[in-house]
Amino acid sequence: MERIALALWLGVFSASTLAQSQPHVLRKCVDAKGGVSYQNAACPAGSREAGAREYRPEADVVYDADSA
Repeated sequence: MERIALALWLGVFSASTLAQSQPHVLRKCVDAKGGVSYQNAACPAGSREAGAREYRPEADVVYDADSA
């Protein structure tokens, strides 16, 4: 039972680590009226992509009661 729990924990940990190491893309979309939106998915129909930039999200910071 302990081996199964350890395997599951390692799987979740490695998946979250891999997700943080993959670059994300932030897109600037401009619609027909000139409205601007920023998103990490493809621009919606009726708008055009005016720019894109890759970024890597920062790791989550966890604080505990002793660090305050």
